Order: sequence, then structure tokens, then C-alpha cells
Amino acid sequence: HVCLGTIGYSMKHKDRYPLLVMNTLLGEGMSSRLYQTIREKHGLAYSVYSFAHMLSDTGVFGVYIGTDKAKVGDSIDLIHSELRKLKARPVPHAELERTKSQMKGTMMLGLESMSNRMMRLGSSELYFESYQSLDSILKRIDAVTREAINRAANDLFDEKLFSTVIIRPS
Repeated sequence: HVCLGTIGYSMKHKDRYPLLVMNTLLGEGMSSRLYQTIREKHGLAYSVYSFAHMLSDTGVFGVYIGTDKAKVGDSIDLIHSELRKLKARPVPHAELERTKSQMKGTMMLGLESMSNRMMRLGSSELYFESYQSLDSILKRIDAVTREAINRAANDLFDEKLFSTVIIRPS
């Protein structure tokens, strides 16, 4: 089990939506870059994903991978390679649009769960002291640009600021 992490954005950061779109593009689902590269192309892991957790004053961005102990180094190298790619060049337009559609679809499916609805309403009240409508959130996702994702990647993905935790079998 390997987890790489760094400081992320708070709930009120101006680039929180670019971070959320970037996280989806990078590590949510079977079409994500990490899944396609590490699992499908190189066969290094069964489980790989990224995550972004935002709190009132700070946040965390991270990547998790479950891999064979002999493949840990190669897996970490590939993760950092994917992060560097996001810093180096803008996301292709088609990939960005597909990712935003995936996020919005996931959000709409989440409306089927009463607990998801209540968590969204409660979080909105706690963090913003007002109701954040679903339409306003969808518009903010749609407004995310390739440049905003590139800016967030360059802001967050300094390899020297990542911490790594590895749990290996004894």
C-alpha cells in the first residue's frame, strides 16, 4: 500500500473546481490517466486512484496505489510522471470535456442517495453559510479551463513537497 500526498486547497480556494476536475481526470475511474497508465498499460497495480479532500482552511491531494512490493518504485515513478505531464502541457480539449461530463454525471447519480443530498446541503451551510445550488456547482465545473488545471497542477505538484507512506508486508 503506497500513498503519496501533499497540501491541497481549502473549500474556499479559488481553484477548488479546477482541482476537482483535475483529480477526476487523474485518478477517478477506469478512464483516468493513472488507471490507464499504471494498471492497463504497465500492469503494475490492481488499485490506483487519486483523491482531493478540502476542509475549511486547508486540504490534501493524494494518490493511492496497491501494488506488489517489487513494483513500488516503478509505480511511484509513473505517478510522478503523470503529475509532471499535467504541469507541462494543457489537457486536451476532448479529455477535459469528457472529464467534466463524468463529474457532472456522477454528481447527478449521487442525487439518488438521501445521505449524499444531506451531506451536500450540510457542507454548503457549514463552509459557505448559504445554499449552493446544484446548477451553480455544475456551472462552476463547466467553467473550468485547461489553463486553470495547468495552473493548479503547477501550484500543487512540487515533488519535493510530497510525502510518501509505504506499508509493506513483513
